[in-house]
Amino acid sequence: MTESQFISHFLNYYAIQYGRYQQYQSGWYFNTSDAIDALVLERDIRKKQSSLKERTVKLEHLRATDISNYTFCSSSFSISNSFEIDHPSGEKEREIGERLHEQLKLIKRVETYNKTGEIEDKLFGEPAIFHILKSKNIYAGHSDNKKTFFNSELNIACEPDYIFVDDNSNYFVVEEKFQYKRDPTKPTSDDNWFEWNGYFSESHEEDRTNEINQWDNYKPLFYLNHQVQVATYLRSIKEYDLKYGYLVYWYYDYKYGQEPYIHKVCVKKITLDQATIQLFNSAYQNVQHLISHRQQHFAPDKLNPNKCGGCVVNKYCGHKSKRYDKITYPYDKEYLKLFPAKYEE
Repeated sequence: MTESQFISHFLNYYAIQYGRYQQYQSGWYFNTSDAIDALVLERDIRKKQSSLKERTVKLEHLRATDISNYTFCSSSFSISNSFEIDHPSGEKEREIGERLHEQLKLIKRVETYNKTGEIEDKLFGEPAIFHILKSKNIYAGHSDNKKTFFNSELNIACEPDYIFVDDNSNYFVVEEKFQYKRDPTKPTSDDNWFEWNGYFSESHEEDRTNEINQWDNYKPLFYLNHQVQVATYLRSIKEYDLKYGYLVYWYYDYKYGQEPYIHKVCVKKITLDQATIQLFNSAYQNVQHLISHRQQHFAPDKLNPNKCGGCVVNKYCGHKSKRYDKITYPYDKEYLKLFPAKYEE
């Protein structure tokens, strides 16, 4: 990498992602050995480029997730479709996400509502969730008999999370995402320490109240790639006359027994208005251009170190170095070459 500030933020993200607190005889320390191991693994991947396994199955059609991945980062899209990814980053988070999807997914809440007519209090603040619960589910993408919707005109395959039909016989699509966020109403270790030792701090209590109020009024930034994914469903699926879509963000934390629970939900309604159509067209045309022309301009100045740190294929990416202003498809192994570090005298 070439920019010290970018490096600093990237390594800080790595430390948070891979680091952990560990107890020794003399006390607790923050251990970053796993973060260092991840960096060493990336160096070894780069050293042994010849051992990289290229994907044998070529991209015959676009998936909605491909267009979403391209919107997230064109380098990530190219890498994912060029190599077999034996060492993805964030494996633990992905496993947690898959487990959460099974435990907390929307369809279970729909089933509970249909049986009991009850809805969790915390969800009343989001009218769209109540609207979904009252609607009839006609497709669940994570079921055993899931169907792939294929648009031959656009050459796009779609597997949305859900399709519902509302009381007015309007079909709509739902895509749900899970994000970890500490529940501010849950006592922290500091809170417990104060309570156990009989201390009361007005400033500490005020800080906690402010945090809860801020979280209650929190308005999320719905990621562009997630919006593109829903827009792709609306534009591509023809078996149902989809009138609109919902992008659902579930925020979870863990109980003391490490069981996950939802403590907030935010929803964005998406329709095929002019802005959404333009958003889809831009993403679709750009990814088609990269595939057909085999190369494309890349904007290194727009890279985000946190985004790069959290990318599932970042160990295979040379573009986070900010050295390249072009991207190729398939991904050129030349981007993975190592550069000798320059040390001060």
